[in-house]
Amino acid sequence: MRMEDEGIYHYFPLGTEDEERAASSALKIYRTVATKGWDTAFQKFSREITVAIFWSTSPVACTYTTLFTFPDEVSPGFPSLASKTKSKKKVFIIEADAEVRRTLVFWLSRQPGFECTSAFKNGEEAENSIARERPDLLLVNRALPGMPVVEFLEKVKTRLTDLPAFTYGIYQDSDQIFITQSGVTAGYIFRRRTI
Repeated sequence: MRMEDEGIYHYFPLGTEDEERAASSALKIYRTVATKGWDTAFQKFSREITVAIFWSTSPVACTYTTLFTFPDEVSPGFPSLASKTKSKKKVFIIEADAEVRRTLVFWLSRQPGFECTSAFKNGEEAENSIARERPDLLLVNRALPGMPVVEFLEKVKTRLTDLPAFTYGIYQDSDQIFITQSGVTAGYIFRRRTI
């Protein structure tokens, strides 16, 4: 269901095809958004997000998928399916939104051969750990709080020149990926993936 309030919208799964139960769930979400705001709704209810990892800027190349977040009351359930793999690549992420961060840790750790071993809410929190524990892959939200993401990645690259680091974005739906890209002259390569 698409929920909109004051020009901002997000999608929420209702978890049922029963119209009465779906309407009841939608009403709970709406009342939470209207009385307590989006942040409280994100903490209480799962929402649908589109995650796009950008591999190149010219041409713009990204892989994207749709996920449901885990609200505060929901434990995503560990261990991961990737635990069957002997040698795992360590992934670090930097994501300010707690529910999105928890969701990304869960799904990245379920990818064969990978484990998200550290997740940080901002670049400052991540800097020392990155140098101390050196991940095999660093994923950073393009909307990094604090310093601009380009500045942060340049800072990291001066210390660890060969660290693969990519940015990603969180969107309400896949159309927003295209809408936010402007002035691209070299073209687009977008690939949708299922988890």
